[in-house]
Amino acid sequence: MRTFAKYLLFQLPQWLILGLFLWFLVDKTAVPRWAGVGFFVFWVVKDLAMYPFVRSAYENDSRTGAEQLIGQIGVARENLAPKGYIKIQGELWKALAKSNAIPQNRPVKVIGAEGMTLIVEPDDGKG
Repeated sequence: MRTFAKYLLFQLPQWLILGLFLWFLVDKTAVPRWAGVGFFVFWVVKDLAMYPFVRSAYENDSRTGAEQLIGQIGVARENLAPKGYIKIQGELWKALAKSNAIPQNRPVKVIGAEGMTLIVEPDDGKG
């Protein structure tokens, strides 16, 4: 689902409740209709103006955990045949070699993640 559509779906219940509350105030008290409508329009415009500032909170493509390390370069701390540990960004991670065994102290590139296990291949240094 697109980010803006998701944002609007989160705002709709709030707008509905606000609209019902303002309708009650206009109907039961001396609040003029123009003030109720004006406040409702102000509220909707405020929410639409805030969208650029909160958009990242509604985006799906944010990676977390081991997925953040995809594309990073680490070093095999032991022989990966095919499982073992690598050091990446100062931390030890469980790793699984995609192809053949990778010798100790060899640079590796993270190409994927399965849970908290990184999938790696030897890094040839070509980028």
